[in-house]
Amino acid sequence: MRYLAIRDRVYPTDLNPNGTAFGGFIMSQMDKAASIMVEEVIVGKAVTVFVDKLHFNYPLHNGDIYSVYAEVVKLGHTSITMHITFESKCGLSKVCYNICDANFVFVAINDKGKPISIKALLRPDAHQWLEGLEHETADT
Repeated sequence: MRYLAIRDRVYPTDLNPNGTAFGGFIMSQMDKAASIMVEEVIVGKAVTVFVDKLHFNYPLHNGDIYSVYAEVVKLGHTSITMHITFESKCGLSKVCYNICDANFVFVAINDKGKPISIKALLRPDAHQWLEGLEHETADT
């Protein structure tokens, strides 16, 4: 199930010298959305370990309203993979764009920073986010 994790507006401080949003700004918002989704699924610590297939399709401009969606796509032994989609609505034309999307992989960790089983950390209501997922038995 797709989850709206962040909705906000682009401001001048988010722009590069070309007048469009920094790629790093967009990626940081995607990482935040992924971390929010992780907190919906587990009780415990997890860290970003991998980002896969991030491609920028359209620029993001000052004043655009953006939405960042997260969807759990895989649950491993120690990891959780989410597909993150960054969409925008042009402030002037109201046209919507898929700015970019990517897979973010988080690994559950203990207090010493070592990977631990994610299944032991699942929230009681996590099933709503995990229905129909591919589950792995090996460490991922």
